[in-house]
Amino acid sequence: MEPRHKDAIQRNFTSLLAQTDLNVMVSALYEKGVFTEQMIEQYKNVNKESKRNFYFHLMRRGPNAFRHLLDTLWEIGLWSLVRELDPDGEFHQYSSNSHNTKTEANDESSYISIREERKQKENNRRNLPITDDTQPQAPVQPAPTIAPSPAPVFADPPFEVKKSTKFIDDDGKGFQVYPMSGGLRVMLIFTYNEFKSNIEDKRPGADIDCHNLKYLFKELDFKVLAYPNLTYKETLARLEGMACSLAGAECVFVVVSSHGYARPGSVDIDFRVSDGGLMSFQRFVDYFNNNALPNLHKVPKVFIFQTCRGSKEDMPPLPKHISLPEPDGTCAADTPDAVPDGRPGRAAAAAPAHSSRVYSDILIAHSTVPGYVSRRNPDKGSWYIQTLCDVFAEKAADHHVEELFTLVDIRMDQMHKYQTSSVDKWGFNKRLYLHPGLNHRDRTQ
Repeated sequence: MEPRHKDAIQRNFTSLLAQTDLNVMVSALYEKGVFTEQMIEQYKNVNKESKRNFYFHLMRRGPNAFRHLLDTLWEIGLWSLVRELDPDGEFHQYSSNSHNTKTEANDESSYISIREERKQKENNRRNLPITDDTQPQAPVQPAPTIAPSPAPVFADPPFEVKKSTKFIDDDGKGFQVYPMSGGLRVMLIFTYNEFKSNIEDKRPGADIDCHNLKYLFKELDFKVLAYPNLTYKETLARLEGMACSLAGAECVFVVVSSHGYARPGSVDIDFRVSDGGLMSFQRFVDYFNNNALPNLHKVPKVFIFQTCRGSKEDMPPLPKHISLPEPDGTCAADTPDAVPDGRPGRAAAAAPAHSSRVYSDILIAHSTVPGYVSRRNPDKGSWYIQTLCDVFAEKAADHHVEELFTLVDIRMDQMHKYQTSSVDKWGFNKRLYLHPGLNHRDRTQ
């Protein structure tokens, strides 16, 4: 690494330690080939000293390590930190090019991820993708080599987040309110835009959704962690390690954006991950229940699924010359053998001692209703996420989250006339106000 890049890291050392998640940084830079599998073993125990050692180690990892650091910070939404590290913009136009579909936008093709290379050989040997229900799949051919695509250029989001002027602890209607005093809030974004071996169509417009969500939730005072284009095993690994990333959180939002499929005879759905595997919605959510994360009992957890839930259209036939936005999935007939697999993650264990219920404080918002498609505009993003960002930016200052999702559906109807969103509450029995712009200091003054 060049001396000036080391100096930039040292000047911003305090910010790097305070703003970054060690697990996220280690995993991302390992995937980019900056660290080997043996090197990252020492960072499994997360503490302040291990994070300091990690950044000192990074400065010894070659001339491309600084660019990879900027790429990773950009991907997880720490844009101001990228600008502090690289104020002259030397790498800004190069950051975020595509690389092995591992990140939303990453440009390095000179490194080959050791784990990716090993998994590709293993997949070629088995000739089968991994699926949630372990049903046999058609053989998968190795993906052709694709030259890196130009870095996407995103315009500023077309909305401005209105800030709150006071905390709402009692809405005067007899409902309790989740405590939101300016503590840690975490937004997790699992986006699957590209799929190996062309097993699924790419999802143009989903990257715009992700960009806008990152901006929105940073303005809502959330720490944003983005996980683009993970494989099935990598998705499970992220979910297994959530206890560390969410430690001390007072509120958690989770977005899943991918192609989705109905499971015949079930309200469950499957969504596609980047290596072609299918993950069940139920299994995903179970990693956040009271058994899996007992420390988040009584903490509000809001899930947003931007996926199809079937193949039905909720609109009349249109003239041939009129085109519709793309659906985020295909018909259920594509997975005729998909049935509930009887593996509900970790929910099958006994409930934790402090609660008689496995599920509580969970709200799940879907972009569409069971059996129907969800629409996505390749140039503007999905109908649902566009509308959600607009409504949350305008109304989160003085409306609770359930009201916000109601307003999202009303506006969807006004703007598009088709596609009905839905919300399910699993023991989500309090009001959740996000109080954008307020923090703990505001409450105590």
